[in-house]
Amino acid sequence: LSPQTLSTRLIAAFYLPLCISIMAKIFSDITAKFMEKRAQEAEDSFYNRKFTLDDLRAMDMDMDDAGKENGDGSVSVGEFLEFMLVTMNKVSREDMKELIDLYSILDTDSDGSLTLNDLQMRAFGEDKFRDEEEDEERQISVIGKNEIVN
Repeated sequence: LSPQTLSTRLIAAFYLPLCISIMAKIFSDITAKFMEKRAQEAEDSFYNRKFTLDDLRAMDMDMDDAGKENGDGSVSVGEFLEFMLVTMNKVSREDMKELIDLYSILDTDSDGSLTLNDLQMRAFGEDKFRDEEEDEERQISVIGKNEIVN
């Protein structure tokens, strides 16, 4: 069976690829739904399981000054989030390390928190907010000296 006329050949040339692509899309959608359902079931199972001592040890990833794990026996929010995200395959351990390294770079004064001053130092290499504080202190000191002199 093959189209005999030019018009049926043209219709077949467009109709067959269209039908094939529609069927492929349908199969793709069915497969995606199936995979999403399985992933959700695995995630639900993971959320509902009991945590073990091994899980706690795996979560407790504190590092000492030399960069070795020292496991202090407590789990911070950051350690818990990292463990959960990596275990559920939401993010890789390498990605987490890169994000932690980025945080360390942005935390210019290494106090464990990001401030506007940290971002200013990183962006422009100057301590804008500290300079403003020092200027105010100098002004107060000059005013104080003027008052003493007068």
